[in-house]
Amino acid sequence: MSFAYLIRHAQASAHAEDYDQLSSLGYEQSKLLHQHLLSQPRPIDHVWVGPRKRHRQTYETVRQSTWPEAEHKSWLDEFPAHEIMDKGIETLRGTEWQPDIDLIEASVGTGGESYLRILQYLCDLWIEDALFLEDVETCSSYKARIQAGLQELQHILDRGESVIIFSSAGLICSTLGVAMQADDKLSLRNAWSIYNASIQILRSFQQQYMMVGFNWIHHIPSNKRTFV
Repeated sequence: MSFAYLIRHAQASAHAEDYDQLSSLGYEQSKLLHQHLLSQPRPIDHVWVGPRKRHRQTYETVRQSTWPEAEHKSWLDEFPAHEIMDKGIETLRGTEWQPDIDLIEASVGTGGESYLRILQYLCDLWIEDALFLEDVETCSSYKARIQAGLQELQHILDRGESVIIFSSAGLICSTLGVAMQADDKLSLRNAWSIYNASIQILRSFQQQYMMVGFNWIHHIPSNKRTFV
């Protein structure tokens, strides 16, 4: 039986100058995932890695000696959350969102309730193609690359082969949503809840996708679980 294992990258360096790299805890999470996969070997015929450094660093720490050489897939890039937030927030100044904007600008980090409220609102507009931001990928384009990637994945699963995939939370949740023909907004909202270094599992039956695992995280102790 063939499966697609979708791995969210381990913890990134949220407050560093370069966010797109694993933190020390991220490397620790990756090593724990490596040991988990080593203790429960799964036949892997293909390895796909997204274009971000944190995708590659997670893969390089987790990889097993029995895996084939990794293939780097541009379609596995994250959805443009930072661009949506950075440019979209400018369209909300002077509106009822201004108190939340003030709280964001007075704080450090990206996990506050005000930040998440505005990001969710902007993402909903983006999904509706009602938020037009210069030089930011549209949701229609984003879904098109996911659909193309899923077609390639379908061919692999139809041959009875399995693949392990390293990417980001938003892309993973949207991919699961498109595969399951679920609501785009609800699918993307799951991105706020999946853990770093977690495992999601898809299989194909009669050319239809089924989700058989989501947010699998028992290999990471509760005091080392993160969402960054």
